[in-house]
Amino acid sequence: ETLEPIAWYHPKKGIRQKVGKMFDLGRFKVGQGILGTVAKEAKEFVKQELPKDFYDSRSKMDSELRACSFMYLPIVGYDRVIGTFGLTRLLGQSTFTDGELDQVRQAVKTLSQFLDNRLLFEARDTALKNKTQAEANLKKIGQFNQFLLGVSQRLSDLESEMTVVLQALAESITRQFDVTCSIHLVDMDQKIFKPLAVSHIDQKLAKKIHAFFSTKRFSWDYGIVGDVVKSGEILRIKKVGKKDRSKFDTQDERLVPGSLLYLPIKGREGTIGILDITRVKESEKISDLEVDQLREVAANISLFISNHLVFDQKQSELEKRKKAEKALIEQNRKIELAEQEMRGILDTMPILVARIDREGRYRFANKAYSVQLNRDPKWMVGRHVTEVIGKDQYGRVKPQFNSALQGNIVKYASSGIMTDGSHRYFDVVHAPDYGSDGEIIGVLSCVVDVTDKTTAEKDLESSVEQLQLIFDNVESFISTFNQDGKVISINRTSQGLEKKDVIGMSIPDFFLDSGLKAEVMEKLPLLINEGKPFDIEHSFIGIDGTSLSYHNRYVGVFEEGKFSTGIIITTDVTAKKEKERAEMGAMIKGQEIERKRVAADMHDGVGQILSAISIQLSQLKTRKERASLDDLESLSDKVQHGIVEVRNVSHALKPDVLEHFGLVPAIEEVCS
Repeated sequence: ETLEPIAWYHPKKGIRQKVGKMFDLGRFKVGQGILGTVAKEAKEFVKQELPKDFYDSRSKMDSELRACSFMYLPIVGYDRVIGTFGLTRLLGQSTFTDGELDQVRQAVKTLSQFLDNRLLFEARDTALKNKTQAEANLKKIGQFNQFLLGVSQRLSDLESEMTVVLQALAESITRQFDVTCSIHLVDMDQKIFKPLAVSHIDQKLAKKIHAFFSTKRFSWDYGIVGDVVKSGEILRIKKVGKKDRSKFDTQDERLVPGSLLYLPIKGREGTIGILDITRVKESEKISDLEVDQLREVAANISLFISNHLVFDQKQSELEKRKKAEKALIEQNRKIELAEQEMRGILDTMPILVARIDREGRYRFANKAYSVQLNRDPKWMVGRHVTEVIGKDQYGRVKPQFNSALQGNIVKYASSGIMTDGSHRYFDVVHAPDYGSDGEIIGVLSCVVDVTDKTTAEKDLESSVEQLQLIFDNVESFISTFNQDGKVISINRTSQGLEKKDVIGMSIPDFFLDSGLKAEVMEKLPLLINEGKPFDIEHSFIGIDGTSLSYHNRYVGVFEEGKFSTGIIITTDVTAKKEKERAEMGAMIKGQEIERKRVAADMHDGVGQILSAISIQLSQLKTRKERASLDDLESLSDKVQHGIVEVRNVSHALKPDVLEHFGLVPAIEEVCS
């Protein structure tokens, strides 16, 4: 629909350049202006002489290009106008004559025949080329269809690794189209392109391309490739210019692209990748037919990747399901083992354990529970509580049971007469039993037989009462003290003191005597730290002026090796001391009487004999003759008599009968 200038001339170069520039500024449309009208209507337009005021309204027009005469003739072919022919004489030149116009018309006819023949020849040549090209394209289409069949077969493999299949496909594309092929997947998690396959006819170059993509991280929304991802449209660069070629960051000239094609790989929710086709040969562009064919390949790749991702997802879900089922089976096995183990543990425990559902039916009862109720545990499962423990007993525990069903933990004590006639005491706990959905499905009942404990506590309480009675009524003063040595309790007091006056006092403060206080302060730490008991005796004058004597026994009570409480047992030994003093006086008096008797016996008996022996010996000494036998016998008799007296005195002190037969026969002998 436009007229394209193909030739113009003027003898002057400056004017020739101005005309060329004028033609470069715009194209002339058919049907518009003088030239457009000539081309449309196939009629000449001639102005042999322009009026003098023609350029008054066209003052901006270059003066060197102003015409004085011009003609425009259509160039007519066999069946249509194929162009226009124009001649112009500028101001200062002569106008066209009629003869010149005829000559020009004749020349234009010759030109029309030439151009028409030339265009016809070119049309035939183009048709021949198109036929040849069509035959070549038909052959290529056949080859492509065979290639596409192989692609479809290759892309039907969903069980192999996706990268393995795509790498084989990229190599096939490289061989089929003589291009560099790379397939990238959009990693939305990391927001980058992830190369899945790279191929080039030269394996060394393929490695370089793979290294290039491996060292670079391309953001999924960056540059022209990012535009393809966002728009989902094909981007084709038929020829990469020299300036653009210099922008490619590569050390190998063979990797600089001459023609580029980016095709989106589409998934179910948008673009999921890019098929990058690069022809590094600068002279060979990626043709329209190749674009259409590669578009079809990209569609197959899109379908394959989408299906493979779905397949991988399903396989992953299947694996997860298998693992989950396996884990569930294992979990159920463990649960079953745990239940068996728990049942075994519960059956060995002396605690009564049962699970009861919301309707009041037993779901489980351990051995102790069934033994206590004299029931078969298997028989109990599914039975209502009233069938097992009776309606009366169930009526007494139903409020607590209902409270547990409302989510409360209920604790209470219970007692009753068992089937064997014994009276038993129990501590009972009812807790809500939750299901897997968090809803309460029943009650967990735990019953502990505390009969022995309760009996022991009652016995202990009775013992404590008895002990307290003894404590309050014993004659001795009993007090307890803590680790600090201060009194914490006392059973009774004396000397006008009250318990409140004594409790809280320090033990050493009870002693006025400094020596006794020092002794207590020395021994008390040994009792508390080492458990060494000790005794203290002391006397003092009471408020009534009487002398009082006391004996204190200090002992400690230890728990787990640590001092807990100290006990002081204070005994009034005043009467005992007085009795001991009286007995000592009587003993001393008896000893004095015995000494006098022994002295009298020795003086009256042995003393007299010894005096007679002494006098007789003195007489024998003064005599001049030797002592006679009679004298010696007389002395011997006196000595024997003295020995007897000494033995009698000795036997009187300790009779033989006392030594050999005891006190009673000795007294009887004395009395007789």
